[in-house]
Amino acid sequence: MDEKKSRIVQLAAAISKNVTIVDSYFTTNGLPSPSYDINGPSDVRIPPYEQEVLSAYTTALSATMELQNLLKGPRQMLTGFGSTVADGASLHAVHRFNMDKTFLVG
Repeated sequence: MDEKKSRIVQLAAAISKNVTIVDSYFTTNGLPSPSYDINGPSDVRIPPYEQEVLSAYTTALSATMELQNLLKGPRQMLTGFGSTVADGASLHAVHRFNMDKTFLVG
């Protein structure tokens, strides 16, 4: 990727490129595109032999999560604004079991 572009622009480009590969797989194989429609697919299934599509799928998901986290910034992620329930539960567990004091820094 172009190093002169910001990380968020690089991630957006990676998402677009990889989602296009996954979408093309759905279209080519007559599969429905993921949606929240009542008749939409309940999950996304890509067979293991479709290595390029699987790689594009996981790259798109990973880039999406990183982009979301970067756009939220550290304060929003730690204060819970825009965080998921799982994020809050993880922070609660760290606090409850004193995990932050378990490991040496450095």
